[in-house]
Amino acid sequence: MTTIDKVLENLVKEVEIYGQCGSDTVFKTNLSFTIDGNDFDVPALADIDGAVVDFDWFLKASERGYEIPHPSPDKSFWLRRFGDDAYSYGSSWSFKALRDHLGKPANWRRAVLTNPRSPEDPPCILCYHFQVIDHRTLDVTVTMRSSDVAKVLPQDVLMTWFLLKHVAKDNCLDRGSITFNIANAHVYYEDCEWQEEFTVDGLD
Repeated sequence: MTTIDKVLENLVKEVEIYGQCGSDTVFKTNLSFTIDGNDFDVPALADIDGAVVDFDWFLKASERGYEIPHPSPDKSFWLRRFGDDAYSYGSSWSFKALRDHLGKPANWRRAVLTNPRSPEDPPCILCYHFQVIDHRTLDVTVTMRSSDVAKVLPQDVLMTWFLLKHVAKDNCLDRGSITFNIANAHVYYEDCEWQEEFTVDGLD
């Protein structure tokens, strides 16, 4: 098992063992983990083909500056998971502004890509914050409102790696670490390893 898969598997176990019971999930708040760039590998539970076409969709939306139809909907993990009407993240990204901030020492802490939505429908990933902490090495911190750590987080990790590679190359920087801060990490009961632990009154 790769380092990244161990990290993700341990996160799921932490939520299951120490989380609280909700209506359809067990959840734990305010979790954080970091994956060093040297330890990165494609997560075993990620759909790499789906990630490739979805990230390309995000980039095309970023170039246009508005939502566009998915160019390969039949291959998309995003649409399969979130529905045919799901929004892409890229339409709100400005790589030019990101380059400007990363290129100026006084502004590099402001190098952020956001995923804005209405208060009624906020995105799971709120923003990606890029920082050059070590010389010529670009790190990214992902702020998440919510995450299905069993079924969706591996895909989010892979997509974030694609984004870090893209921004690092665009700014002639080396790839560094990825840190995820998750406000609400959850696992649906049907995905729990020990489902019998949650068959209590009101939850069975």
